[in-house]
Amino acid sequence: MKDTHLDVGILSDIGLQPAKEKNEDYFGRYDGEYGTLFIVCDGMGGPSGGEIASRIAVEAVQSYIGKYHIPTEENMIIAQAIEYAQQKLMEVVNENPDFVGMGSTIVLLMLRENQFWYAHLGNSRLYLVRDEAITRLTRDHTEAQFLADTGVITQEEVREHPQRGKLSKALGHNIGEPEISGPHMLYQDDVFLLCSDGLTDHLADEELLNHLTESPQVAAHNLVDVARQRGGTDDISIQIIKILHGATMKDFEDETFEVSNRPAQDYKKYILPVLMVALLVYLAVMIPKTCKKIRGPKEVTGSEVVVQDKETQEAEKKVEEPAPPAVSANLENELKNKLAVKEAMSKYQDFLDGLRAKNPHLPSKVMFYNDAAQGRSVIFTSQTIYLAYNDLANVQKINAEQLEYLITVAAAMAGSKSFKNPDNLGAIYASSPAALDATSLEAAQKLWSSVNPGGEYDFKRIGNSLNKHTQKAGAALIVKKAASQ
Repeated sequence: MKDTHLDVGILSDIGLQPAKEKNEDYFGRYDGEYGTLFIVCDGMGGPSGGEIASRIAVEAVQSYIGKYHIPTEENMIIAQAIEYAQQKLMEVVNENPDFVGMGSTIVLLMLRENQFWYAHLGNSRLYLVRDEAITRLTRDHTEAQFLADTGVITQEEVREHPQRGKLSKALGHNIGEPEISGPHMLYQDDVFLLCSDGLTDHLADEELLNHLTESPQVAAHNLVDVARQRGGTDDISIQIIKILHGATMKDFEDETFEVSNRPAQDYKKYILPVLMVALLVYLAVMIPKTCKKIRGPKEVTGSEVVVQDKETQEAEKKVEEPAPPAVSANLENELKNKLAVKEAMSKYQDFLDGLRAKNPHLPSKVMFYNDAAQGRSVIFTSQTIYLAYNDLANVQKINAEQLEYLITVAAAMAGSKSFKNPDNLGAIYASSPAALDATSLEAAQKLWSSVNPGGEYDFKRIGNSLNKHTQKAGAALIVKKAASQ
């Protein structure tokens, strides 16, 4: 097998924002036993958060693949590496609430010998140029693309849709299952383009093809220049890889595009044995049937019919119900944890749906942050609360009534005029948090009563119980410890 040699062009530009100081994109090329790995990440979450998120994502994925790569298990390792990057991001968020909401897209390409694999989350893209045609290998994880996939809008309308930049999947708070594909055949003269949306917001796929006929580094500079000329204000990151020497299409003209990691098999040597086995099976089945027809039907008693039916049912049951495969303890625990979170989210969603139905002015989401070091659980009114439900209900053992009270207070705070901007969290622990103020409690009681008619007594009782352990600090409710009813 021929070695694969590459010509690589790499460029990243901050765009046309004069006040912008930091590039929130991050990328890298890495070589190891796994082959050659290219990664592009586009961070989000503000000047500091975006820059940190993209760097963490790239370094975490590269580190995991480099340490745990297993030949023939590339898809699994890539999936685990992306999950590892998600964990590293969440560790930083949990340690510093200023980074709440930060995240990153990711697109990666791995090359080894005459094969390649790729994966992505978000709207950073991977293209392949082959035989003078360009193919977009990734599909954007955006709200606009989802509308196109479901037939609400056309693919042509996606480019100008107001939701084209709103991500439906990404590393961080919008995490979803990454799309992973491979192995695929790699051929000489293939050209790959990895890029952030700072490029594709301003150039159509067909325009990219015209530039990718140049040498990779020249093409990278030209593409950045065009994006800037068209008013590109976002970060623009590009990696272009051309396969200089490797397998050619003629080497594999009798094979399909998809390949496996196993060596090719010579199936011709199996044809004669298979035909012999098939003939023997045919004879074994047909000879008894022919003899039975010659002898005529055998008379059977009712008891014999019952026995035969039972035997037939047992045989069918054995065929239809194979023994279940063994499941490891770790997998069992992982599934239980996922189901617990899903169940918690479902229970919380039922309550929240009722709350919103009668109070449409409330914010659509809230976010949970667990300060384990201080023994505190914090609810911000800005992101999502299903983890808060899981932690408070299942870990701290706060009962359902008490938890509804907490969420109601958070909702009342978010709807009150005195509530601070949730995007400006700042140092919420800078000063000692104050006890829940009368305005928030009164607003929460009204919300409680609107959703739970006749529940005013319960609200007061639970409120008195929890008020000792719940304090207000800026845009957050801080639950110091589990409260007893």
